[in-house]
Amino acid sequence: MCKYNSHYYWENMLINNRNIWNSYFMNSYNKKNSIFINTTIIDYKRDVFDNNWACYPDMKSILGFLQYIYLPTAFYYILNKDLENIITPIFSSEELIDYIKEKSMNTYDLEIMEEMIKELRLCWNLEEAVCKNKIKEFCEKFNSIWNDKENVLYINIFFKPIEILDHIVQDCEFIEVIEEEIEMSKQDLYGIFGNIHNSIFMKKNFMNFLQNKIGCIA
Repeated sequence: MCKYNSHYYWENMLINNRNIWNSYFMNSYNKKNSIFINTTIIDYKRDVFDNNWACYPDMKSILGFLQYIYLPTAFYYILNKDLENIITPIFSSEELIDYIKEKSMNTYDLEIMEEMIKELRLCWNLEEAVCKNKIKEFCEKFNSIWNDKENVLYINIFFKPIEILDHIVQDCEFIEVIEEEIEMSKQDLYGIFGNIHNSIFMKKNFMNFLQNKIGCIA
C-alpha cells in the first residue's frame, strides 16, 4: 500500500510539525515533476480566509493530502459552525464519512461530502497520468459545488510553473491591476518564473511569490 494512503502517515506529519500546507513537501523542489497545489477555505460570515500554496513530489502525495488533510479540514470546518479557527482533524476516510453522517444539516451537502471522499478513494489504483486527469476533473467539480454566498472551498493543481502564470494572466480581467499588485509586468513575470525547474533557489523564491503576492486565484 502507498504510504500516503494512510491517516497514520499524515497524523505523524502533524505530530512532528511538518509543514504540509504551504511548503515544498518532502523536499519536492528536488523533483523535476513536482506538482503545485493551491487550496482555499473561505467563510464570509466568520470572516475566515485561509489560502495556501504547496508543492508535492507526485500525484499520490497530492491525493493523500487531499483525502487525509484538506477534505477533513474543510468539511470539519463547514460542519461545525461554532468553530472560530480552522483545525485539522485526523480521520480515516471511513471515520470521516461516519462523522459526516452524524451531523444534522442539509442532507444534500452531507451526501456531496460523502461522494467527494469516495471519489478520491477510487484514484489510488490509477496510473500517474490517469490520476492526474481524474484529480483535475475532481477539482473542477469540487470548486463548482462549494462556491456560494457563505462558503468557498477551492482546490487547483498545476504540473508546471508556467501553468500557474498562464492561469494568473488569462483568468484576470484587468492585467494592469494584477501587475500593480505583484509589482512586476507580465513580461517580467514570465521572464523570472517561466522556467525554474533547474533552479532550487528560484523554486523557493517562486513559492514565496505565490504565498505573499498571488494568494488565491480561484
